[in-house]
Amino acid sequence: MTRAFPVRGNLVPDAHLAAVLRQHGVVTLYTHDRDFRKFDFLRAIDPLV
Repeated sequence: MTRAFPVRGNLVPDAHLAAVLRQHGVVTLYTHDRDFRKFDFLRAIDPLV
């Protein structure tokens, strides 16, 4: 995951969660956190918009 997406600092926990989601076939995530938009395999939808 870190080879495909350069991550450091506060993005590390998000990258870990994104990796778990990818491993389990999750493609859509409802979150207000915009950092998940960096992962092209994950469709991040803001439920507050």
